[in-house]
Amino acid sequence: MVLSPLSQKAKKHQDKNRALGLCITCSKMAWSGSPYCKIHRAKALDRARRHRDKRKQLGLCTTCGKSADKNSSSCLLCYRKQLIRTSRCRAQRVADGMCRYGDERIYKNQHCLKHWSAFREHQLFRSFKTLKGERLSDESVVRIKEIYETEICYWCEGYTEVGNRSVDHVIPRIKGGGNEPGNLVMACIGCNSAKRDLLPSEWESLLSRRIAS
Repeated sequence: MVLSPLSQKAKKHQDKNRALGLCITCSKMAWSGSPYCKIHRAKALDRARRHRDKRKQLGLCTTCGKSADKNSSSCLLCYRKQLIRTSRCRAQRVADGMCRYGDERIYKNQHCLKHWSAFREHQLFRSFKTLKGERLSDESVVRIKEIYETEICYWCEGYTEVGNRSVDHVIPRIKGGGNEPGNLVMACIGCNSAKRDLLPSEWESLLSRRIAS
């Protein structure tokens, strides 16, 4: 694309200001990490926001202007690029010893103390949500949490990390089992999904057949 002499002059002026750390519009001191001063940066962000909103109303990708996917404001390509950028950013944070979701130092398992606590609560809720239909006593909840803290899967006897743990019924509820702690064990998600509503004897026979085959 060939620029007119006026456009070439304006581009040289902008490049010069950018190299000097000045606003490319008014030649005032630029905002940190931006080619604009504080006022023109706010105006540029407002223009970009209105531009994205207009594209979103038309069902277009807010980044490239192509047709967006259903129930999304991005096309598939831009969505994948965004996931890659996010993944790289989080990987860089972890490599620098920072929490993958914030600017705090790592406490445990790529999380700071705040996000680790939230992650643990989420995992506990996901494991206990099948028990939500029945009101449990405080003693039962404490016992179930102790079961969840177990690091060895009850069925495969393998070490299980926090994100891969679940609370399983030894006797499935559909076959008369209850939510009492004596009928609950810690199982990895793989064993829990594979066991489904089988009784312990049926599950063991299924495992033995798989091993034999």
